[in-house]
Amino acid sequence: MDSNEKKLEVKEEARIRFLGSNQKNILLVVQNSDVAFVDDEDLEFTGKWLGAIGLSLADVAILNMEPSPKTISDIKNEFSPIIIFLLGTGPEQIGLPLYFPFYQVQKYDGITYLSTPELKILEANKEEKKKFWSCLQTLFPKK
Repeated sequence: MDSNEKKLEVKEEARIRFLGSNQKNILLVVQNSDVAFVDDEDLEFTGKWLGAIGLSLADVAILNMEPSPKTISDIKNEFSPIIIFLLGTGPEQIGLPLYFPFYQVQKYDGITYLSTPELKILEANKEEKKKFWSCLQTLFPKK
């Protein structure tokens, strides 16, 4: 690891385990029973799309809903999120009392949400990636 790379830390002292530093209160919620958070390919892809909008993995927290689901109340208390990406999960999985489809930027109770297919689909499917990029540009307009 060279001096320009920052080591990502798993936050164990938190009530909820997550990957990243959550410096900008942006939460990425995934559901993956195969790994603790995301696999190496998904982590690399996430680093790329975050970089394209001027963020890094240190700016976010990655939360895996496996093995134990978390509620929006738990999430708000632990992370104080301003934006939540539901990557392969939906609003119902965190206990939100509303439904919104993939790629609809949704504001509710002081938090902006975006639900999408899982990271592997976003990376592999060009059309899905275009829809995702359009939403990212809405959420993070260039200044």
